Amino acid sequence: MLDMQSEGQPIDLETLEMIHKTKTGALLTFAVMSAADIANVDDATKEHLESYSYHLGMMFSD
Repeated sequence: MLDMQSEGQPIDLETLEMIHKTKTGALLTFAVMSAADIANVDDATKEHLESYSYHLGMMFSD
């Protein structure tokens, strides 16, 4: 919804990050963290995977 409200208007970096975080980033984070839970990885690995999925989502967001 935030992306639709911001359409055609200049937005700041914080708003852009929030848009990406709640779209593609959320989808990728869910997929990666679900796999981590199934694989029963340790907490340190989960932290790395969460960071990885966040940055991957930011990279692929439109």
